[in-house]
Amino acid sequence: MDEPNRRRCGRSWCKQCGGGEDAHTFAWWKVDKEEIKKEAEQYNTIHVSGSSRGVAIALIALSTLITTGYVLWSGPSSYAFIEIGVFLFLGIFIYRGHRWAIILAMILWTLGKGRAFAEAITAQPVGIGAISSIFWWALYMRVFYKAYLVEKLRKKK
Repeated sequence: MDEPNRRRCGRSWCKQCGGGEDAHTFAWWKVDKEEIKKEAEQYNTIHVSGSSRGVAIALIALSTLITTGYVLWSGPSSYAFIEIGVFLFLGIFIYRGHRWAIILAMILWTLGKGRAFAEAITAQPVGIGAISSIFWWALYMRVFYKAYLVEKLRKKK
């Protein structure tokens, strides 16, 4: 198609119509390779709170606090206590830079949010829980994935 006659979608970031780099994709999911490289190179000098693994640990802590609050409000659940324990355990190893812990956290988070999504879509009426599950899954997975990429690159060197 001739460039001057190309139809524009109106999005300034659209690559397909000539807007920007990351058009019509889940651009927020993409991880900047230079950012990963920089974080891997500065691994020992960057403060943990400014690193991908630090953000992953903070999200695990947030999830643990929310789950604990829910358990205290709605009543004890052995499943919830096991989940809290497992994620705190994984958080320790994520802090130490273990890739297996990040992968296991990704798997367990996916299973947990998948279960929550399935429960939400079978509930009557279907509520915000289904959308919430997808949102939290995507947010955590991007952070875990970025932390994994940093650790993977760091281990190569």
